[in-house]
Amino acid sequence: MDRALVSGADAISVLTTLLRGEDERWPLFLLGAGASFRSGIPTAAEAVKQIARIVYSERKLLGARPPERVRPTEWESWLREQKWFIVDADRLAENFPALVENLLIPAEFRKRVLLDIMNPVNGVSAGYGILADFVMRGLVRTILTTNFDPCLPDALRSRQPHIKHIGEVNRGPGDFDEFDVFSKCQIVWLHGKAEQYSDKNAAGEISVLDEKLLQLIRPLLRASPIIVMGYRGAEPSVMEGLFGQSDAGRLDFRNGVYWCVRPNQPVHPRVQALADRLRSNFTLLEIDGFDEALQKVSKGLIGKDRFSGSQARSAVPAHRSFDEQIVPGVSTDDLDLDLVSRAE
Repeated sequence: MDRALVSGADAISVLTTLLRGEDERWPLFLLGAGASFRSGIPTAAEAVKQIARIVYSERKLLGARPPERVRPTEWESWLREQKWFIVDADRLAENFPALVENLLIPAEFRKRVLLDIMNPVNGVSAGYGILADFVMRGLVRTILTTNFDPCLPDALRSRQPHIKHIGEVNRGPGDFDEFDVFSKCQIVWLHGKAEQYSDKNAAGEISVLDEKLLQLIRPLLRASPIIVMGYRGAEPSVMEGLFGQSDAGRLDFRNGVYWCVRPNQPVHPRVQALADRLRSNFTLLEIDGFDEALQKVSKGLIGKDRFSGSQARSAVPAHRSFDEQIVPGVSTDDLDLDLVSRAE
């Protein structure tokens, strides 16, 4: 990296400053699988193991043993026989798209397996709850995600009715109707959703993002600082599409890309290439994790609420009419219920 790594309290300070929004710019979040780890969602490498056990149990053993009783030596030996499998323990995660493409067929089987392994068995983690609070307080508006687990929408729904509407973009092919650059709460599913058979996880599906989707979100990318959490940066669809060169002759992402990594986590070559291209517009932040970082950031944002200004003040008029005034020392027993029932 050309620039020094920002870590510890300094990294938290950078994130807190971005979310305070003193310059009236709303940061975009880009979340990857690492954000859902505490919720019990498997990483790409662990998902490879789970898919291999499920498929081996159902198709090789014909259900004679459940997936949890399939031995590693069995599914590993079987996968090593496949021409498309990368035989390298350090690159196990890179096999995920190939497993989806070659083993999770037909579509209904793919949907069932993906929804099963992406179930948040530990419940929605604290980080997602904090992020939902930030949305409720107007500190964050749009969240991009490469995931297709339910952690993010579940966290946002738990804040309703304070969050009036949750816009979801790209749930299925051509599903862009809810996109709005001024939306107060929207999720952009970069890889679709498994429920609509639209998830893009197979090898042939992660090379490019939908061009219309990119055209819609590109103005937001230009106008916003981008905070990346839990994402390795391995997919060409995101790294070449979302973060591809768009402003010829000048530095892209003028409001900055803030890429979060865990301690001792290697930087993917695609991320390194992005950092080299963006130069001063790229910042690498070292954090303990998605949940841990947001818990620390939230302490620096206590009392910060973008909706506490004019909107909140207008909710209580300075002058109340006679009918709106509070009458002290009375209760519902003092009401004339006959008059109330006849009132229109």
